[in-house]
Amino acid sequence: MPTANALIGRMAPSDKRGQIYGFTSSATFLGSFAGPLLGGVGSAFLGIRVMLGVAGALYLCNMLWVRLKVKEPKETADTA
Repeated sequence: MPTANALIGRMAPSDKRGQIYGFTSSATFLGSFAGPLLGGVGSAFLGIRVMLGVAGALYLCNMLWVRLKVKEPKETADTA
């Protein structure tokens, strides 16, 4: 999380950082709540092996999305 927050801080405009950190925090807490809940329900109905496969597929999709869509921020005078 510290690395993700540092990247968000570098990529976000300075006047919008608070708002973006708020959205990021909300998404983190929503995922911390919904992930185990949905994983438990899914495991109860589909089995643990299927849910582990689903989790692995989601991690791979996230890795590809980050690799293709998230660009390295350019160095500016105030970050150098």
